[in-house]
Amino acid sequence: MSDTRYLFIAALLSAVSLSWSANALTVSDKLISNFIYTHTYTSTPSTKPAASFAQLDKAYKIAGVCFLGFGGCGEGNFSKDDDYTIDTEKQCLNEGYIKLNCNSVQEIDEPCPYNAAYGKKCKCASNLITCPNGQVGVGDSCEGKYISCKCDTSLISCPSNKIGSGASCGGKYQSCICKSEYLYTLSNCTSPRSLSGLSCDGKYTGCSCPVGVSTNSFGCEEYYPSPCSSVCKIAKTDNCDNRTAVSTPYGCAEYWSDCPSKCKTAYNDNCRNRTAVTCQFGCASYFGDCKSKCQTCSSDNCANRTAVIASCPSNATCLNFSDCTSKIQSWSCNSGYINVDEYWCDGDLKCIFGGR
Repeated sequence: MSDTRYLFIAALLSAVSLSWSANALTVSDKLISNFIYTHTYTSTPSTKPAASFAQLDKAYKIAGVCFLGFGGCGEGNFSKDDDYTIDTEKQCLNEGYIKLNCNSVQEIDEPCPYNAAYGKKCKCASNLITCPNGQVGVGDSCEGKYISCKCDTSLISCPSNKIGSGASCGGKYQSCICKSEYLYTLSNCTSPRSLSGLSCDGKYTGCSCPVGVSTNSFGCEEYYPSPCSSVCKIAKTDNCDNRTAVSTPYGCAEYWSDCPSKCKTAYNDNCRNRTAVTCQFGCASYFGDCKSKCQTCSSDNCANRTAVIASCPSNATCLNFSDCTSKIQSWSCNSGYINVDEYWCDGDLKCIFGGR
């Protein structure tokens, strides 16, 4: 191995220019010492040479060099198939790299050019994303970023009377609020109005006045206060405000059909409440509030009788009416007496004994 090494060093010292990939290699003492340190000869030849030089801007190749006149190429201890390899792990460690075990969402920052398992540190993978509000990351994270995002399971679906609020994802929202048409609560819908329509969390779409009552043909007795002053609260039950009652000293004979509390026609007397007495000799008096009915009867028939004389003369016999004892129906002088008025017209009825 030593003969081959010296031949190679001699070739380098002869300032042979070699082309490595896209870069031109300039041989230096440092390069030679580096090569000597890292080169390892293997007894089993390989057609794949391998070496590395960080100083060559990470582009490198290993070349075997032989010169005509210095032994045969391919003969002796030097062959184009000699294998020159580098211990990449040791080389990475020598240059300050460390063995890394990055997780699924990391990648090696400043990887070692000889061995991808070595680098300076782990950093977040470049394809990670930040999840927006309403979404959560899937899998491992790195500095708050993820490979992908999915909807947050805490999001909820809003019912038809609500709209979503806050973060959203896939038609679901952080919270739901009632739609704008749900305007009314007990605080802004005061009496006599009441909440009406559709509801949502104690809010309603309407605030309505009472239905009210039918006024029929009589009109409204009482209306609701503002803002429902056009709605009748109590309807009139009659038309009394348009009717005038007559005076009824003896009671009412007829009431208004549309106002039963007011009298349309009064009784002229109280005869309906009076009972007439039945009289043999006629009525002595009538009721003061019913002139057509007798209140008391006459005790006799004197009212219908006319006395023949005002009083009965002396020495005479008088006969009173049977139904009127206070009046003389007939009279005559007693036996032996005569009525002097048959001859004298002095108006004084006398019965004289024996004649004149």
